[in-house]
Order: sequence, then structure tokens, then C-alpha cells
Amino acid sequence: MIGGDMRCHYLAAYLKEQGVYVTTYKVPDCEDEYSSWPMLSETFRNDSTVEERVLLLPVPVAKDGIHINGCTELAIENIAGSLTAFDFVCGGVLPSGLTDACTAAGVPYYDYMKDDCVALKNAVATAEGAIAESFMMSDINIENSKCLVTGYGRCGRVLAQKLLRMGAEVTVTTRSVEACFKAAMGDCHTILLNQLGSDNKLDQFDFCYNTIPAPVLNRDILSKFRQNIVILDIASMPGGTDFSYLDERGIRYRHSLGIPGRYSPKTSGEILGEAVLEYLLF
Repeated sequence: MIGGDMRCHYLAAYLKEQGVYVTTYKVPDCEDEYSSWPMLSETFRNDSTVEERVLLLPVPVAKDGIHINGCTELAIENIAGSLTAFDFVCGGVLPSGLTDACTAAGVPYYDYMKDDCVALKNAVATAEGAIAESFMMSDINIENSKCLVTGYGRCGRVLAQKLLRMGAEVTVTTRSVEACFKAAMGDCHTILLNQLGSDNKLDQFDFCYNTIPAPVLNRDILSKFRQNIVILDIASMPGGTDFSYLDERGIRYRHSLGIPGRYSPKTSGEILGEAVLEYLLF
């Protein structure tokens, strides 16, 4: 296991509890058993006593698309060059360069985040963490507040429902008419994304949560928000918000990534552990 955040720490602990032999390298709060990646990979390659050699990478594998998350000394190309030392590769949001290398080397791979069950459980952890983070950024309760959720995929859907259960008034905006209908059936107000800029009620929102990894919250829309709104963008890099404009206006915001690893690393790590074992055993 290489790099990552505290999810990987708890993933390693969970697998060890299940009787799996785990070697860690640059995993938080875990002792490195090897001084370098070449030493580790070559040891695995030459160990004839191991039945299956599984390389566990973090979630996401590479935040910048180049270096291993939590282990910046290693680049994707370093991993790709050592794939034949392993029988399987597991990780979250596997870069195409790595999956192509796996295919070329004949090494099967498993992407946690393409597993619907894992992705849904991850959405729950993300939604709970996002609400906690926005609550700490604000000076009002979630209850009786007015919240805007952009996007109604896994994260957006779970987030909207949790906010509703906390007593918030929730509006969902999305490109899809069908998604708007589903959100409305779930007791949310809705507005199509292409009509958001013309909505004259944008200044009523206390919180805005963006889940769309595309530039949807532009200057035109942001200029209509009230000054004391709290904006939390949880979309993958580079997010979907014009952060420079928010800086100009002095509006509170945060581009918050890796929420499960910061707010519920133990639960999230165990979810990954269950998924790994299910993949390898079945």
C-alpha cells in the first residue's frame, strides 16, 4: 500500500484484522518497511512465497494527475514501470495512463470509485463532511436555512436529502429535466441550470454546495448571491466556482476535496477494505 490519507491507514488496519499481510510505504501513521519504492517492488517481484501481490493505491490515486497522492516522490510513470511485480492493482480514480499501462502489462485493475456500492457509500461520507464543514464556516444553523445544491448526481442527491432532514429549505439546480423532476419528488425546489442566472431569488441563499466539476458558478451568478453566503465546492479539480471573484468580494468559501479522508477516515477506509476483499475473492 502506497501513500494516501488516513483512509489508507485504516484500510491497512482493516485488512490486517482480516488476516491479510500488508506492507505500507508513505501511508500516514504507518511504519515504512522499505526505504524506497524500487526496493519494495523488487522484493514483491522476487518473493515466491506470496500467492497474490496486490498494489493498493490511494483515493484519488493522483490529485495532480502526475504524482501519487500522499507520496509526491513517486510519479504515475514510476508505478507503471513496476506493474509486473504485482498481480492486481487497486485504487480510486485511476488515471488513464495507469490503466493503459496495466492493460499493456496484463495486470488486472479495480477502480473503487467505479464500483457503484463504494461510490454511494463515499457520497454519504462526503455529504456528511460537507455539511459539517459548511456549518463550521457559518454563524447560523442549517435548520431553517436556505441551501442551493448544484448537481444531482450521487453526492448532490445524498447532500440534498441530508440537508432536508436537518430542516433546511433546499433548492437543486441541474442541467437535466429528469434530475430536476427526481429532486422535486424528494421535496426539493428545483431550477434548471441554464436558468439559474436569471433567477431573482439567488440572494436568499445562506449556503451553496457545488458538486459539478465544470465552471457553473460564474461571476454573473455569484454576483447575485448575498455577501454572507457560505459556498462549499466539493467538485474535483479545478472545481466549478470562480474562486477569484469570491476573493474579490470577500465571500466565505472553500474548495474542499478528500472530505471522507478528513471527516470519517475509519469508516471510509473500512468501506475500501470490504470492497478490496470482495473484488479479490469474487
